[in-house]
Amino acid sequence: MRFRIVLAGALAALVGTPAFAQTCASPIQIGTQLLPYAGYADSCMSSDNISYYDGGAIYAPGRDIVYRVYGYRVRYGATPALRFILQPNPGYDPALFACGQCGVTPTCFDAADSFGAGASESMIVGARSAAYYLVVDSLSQSPPFDCGGYNLFVAKY
Repeated sequence: MRFRIVLAGALAALVGTPAFAQTCASPIQIGTQLLPYAGYADSCMSSDNISYYDGGAIYAPGRDIVYRVYGYRVRYGATPALRFILQPNPGYDPALFACGQCGVTPTCFDAADSFGAGASESMIVGARSAAYYLVVDSLSQSPPFDCGGYNLFVAKY
């Protein structure tokens, strides 16, 4: 019985982490030592925990999922860098935020939003040696654009 539980956990890790833990208090963990990372999640299974970014300068009332990126530095020349690619399902219009802290109004150092349903989002985050948060959110609060399924890919750049 124990072997089945361990095997099930190992298989779940291979296919990606579901969005069961998606808040600042309990983010989905992405360790850079395990890159590349590929996971599927659906923000319709979550809540709107974060609506304002950068002290209220950006309003994103859609449902959100929070990831915590941590681990050793990766190198691109002299700058540590990771590439994030978010491919949403058709009809979902997400935005991607990279934040040094997470909370009610997180302070972010990068964001990506193509302003189109089904359009992919991507960003390259460099010069970060400490853990940070990656938040998938939506600038829309109108269904069906406020939430949806997506694939997230993280790789060294």
